Amino acid sequence: MKNKKKILILMSKTGNGHLSVAESLKEAFEYTDKDKYEVKIVDGLQEYSSKLMKNISKSYVPIVKYVPSLFTSGYYFTDNEIRQSLFLSLIRLHSKEKITKLVDNFKPDLIISVHPLLNHITGEIAKSKNIPFVVYITDMYHVHESWFNRKADLYLVSNKYIAKQCRMHGIKNISIHPIPVKLKFFKDIDKDKIRKKYNIDKNKYTLLVTFGGGGTVSPIKLLKDLMKKNMGDRYQVIVINGKNKKTYKDVEKLKELNKKNSLKIVNLEFIDNMEEIMSISDISICKAGSTTVQELFTMSVVPIIVNYVRGQEKTCSDFVKLKRAGIVNKRKVIESIENITKNPKRLDRYRKNGERLVEKNSSLKAINEMLQLIK
Repeated sequence: MKNKKKILILMSKTGNGHLSVAESLKEAFEYTDKDKYEVKIVDGLQEYSSKLMKNISKSYVPIVKYVPSLFTSGYYFTDNEIRQSLFLSLIRLHSKEKITKLVDNFKPDLIISVHPLLNHITGEIAKSKNIPFVVYITDMYHVHESWFNRKADLYLVSNKYIAKQCRMHGIKNISIHPIPVKLKFFKDIDKDKIRKKYNIDKNKYTLLVTFGGGGTVSPIKLLKDLMKKNMGDRYQVIVINGKNKKTYKDVEKLKELNKKNSLKIVNLEFIDNMEEIMSISDISICKAGSTTVQELFTMSVVPIIVNYVRGQEKTCSDFVKLKRAGIVNKRKVIESIENITKNPKRLDRYRKNGERLVEKNSSLKAINEMLQLIK
C-alpha cells in the first residue's frame, strides 16, 4: 500500500454528474493498474466543510426541483469575476481548514477537482504543498466563472469551445477529451439478448424515458399522449424511474388502466445496466445533464431534451442544438419524436452527429495525461 501512488478526487453531489465523472476517472486509474494507484473520492462540500456549506450543498436538489428560478438567478449573478471571488471567499472560510487536513492525512501524489466550487481552495492547498493539481470541467458549452483557476497544472475540457474560453482567461495548459463515461459503455453488447430479456420488438422504435435525479422529467404525460394517438404500432417505451417510487407506481397504474392499448411499456426502477438499456434504444426523452447526454452519444441514442435548469444545463442543451445531435423541445415532444423517425435518414444523421462527439475510452486517455505530472 505504501508504494502506491495516491490520487485524491474532489467532487460534490450537486446532482449526479460530478460524482459520475469522479467514478469514471477512479475506474480508469484502477483499470490501468489497480496495484499501483490508490484513488479516494470525497465530497468536499458535504464531508469537509462547515454546517453552513453542507446545508448549501444539500439544498441544490430541492432548489432545482421546486424553485429553479432561484438557482438560475444565483448561477448568472455569480458568473462574474468580482462576485464569484466574493462567493469563493465564503467557501474558503468554511472549507479550507478541513480540506487542508484531508490533504495532510491522505498525502496524495495528485489532486483532481471535478467541481467548480472546489477548484480554488484545492488549487491553493495543492500549490502550497507542491502537489500536481488537475481540473476536469464537466460543462459542455459555456463555462461558469467559478471553473477558472490559473493554479491548475492541467485543465481537461470536453471540446474546443470550452478550450477557447479557458484561453481567454489566461489558461494555457489545456487538453481536450470528452466528458468521461464508464468503460462499460464502450464494450460490445449482445442487443438481441437484451431485447429478449425485456421483450422489446426490434422492428419498432424504442423510446427511453429517464426520470432524472431531480425529478424534473415525468413520463406520465408522454405515455398518455402516445396511448391517445395509438402509437403502439411504431413505438415502445422503456421508463427508468431511478429511486422515485411514486413515478414507478404511477406508470404501473397507467399500464393497468390501459391494458388493451397496444403501446408496450417496460417500467423499471433503479438499474445498474444503463448501457444495455441504451444499446437497444433509439431516442431518449431526458433532461439536459452533461454526463447523461455524453452517455447517449456514446451509445448512438438521439436525445430529445424536454427539461433543463437555466444555467449549466441550458448550455448543455445549447451544445446539443449547435451540433445537431438531438432536439430541444419542452412542449411538442410527440411532434419531435415523429419528426425524427418519419425519415430514417434524419434519425441516422442525428446519431452520427452525436457519435462524432465521442472519444473511445476517453477516461483512460485523460488519466494518461494526468499521470505525466507525477512520473
